[in-house]
Amino acid sequence: DMIAHFWQYWELSFSFGKYQDSKKGEKIIADLSKILSKGMLESIRTRLGLVIYNYAMNNLGETTGLPSHFYGREFNWEEPENTINEIASYTQYPFLQDLINRFQKLTVSEEEARWHAFYTDFLWQLFEQRNLISHQGTYCPTTLERLQFFFRPIITHWQSILYNELEREPHASVEEAIENLINASIITSPLPSPPPPYKTSSTPP
Repeated sequence: DMIAHFWQYWELSFSFGKYQDSKKGEKIIADLSKILSKGMLESIRTRLGLVIYNYAMNNLGETTGLPSHFYGREFNWEEPENTINEIASYTQYPFLQDLINRFQKLTVSEEEARWHAFYTDFLWQLFEQRNLISHQGTYCPTTLERLQFFFRPIITHWQSILYNELEREPHASVEEAIENLINASIITSPLPSPPPPYKTSSTPP
């Protein structure tokens, strides 16, 4: 039931205009994956920056090369690169250097393309499992477990994106807000082909 309701949630959110024909599933996946993946660089940079910062704060001294006066330094939430650059100026510790290099090499295009691929794959799996359950009464247990694991964080992520857009444009309808989010997406890579159909034998694959 959760999977059916999960997909129905997206259908209700995208129940206007071009999403009302027989190809609505593909169209929802194409546009929703773009919306969900946009802006992921900032989130990833902040999370990785915090990993670097917390490790540095807990390992001051000769091993990492970080001076004692660095203790108590606050993490720069607005510009995490400032904190990371300061840490980089002190340390030659290989583990920290590796994390710092990863942080500095993060790019908008690569991160959003990577998350676009993830969300596209996830939504196709959701769509396929919903169809299997609804029309054939079967499913893939492993895929179902994966979908359930990501259910809450993806819904929360979507609601946060939509809320921020409605807050930015308080007079916009939900449909207008979604259209704004689609138009604002910089993802230009084509939608991957749908996965091959799951086996439909009496035993769940």
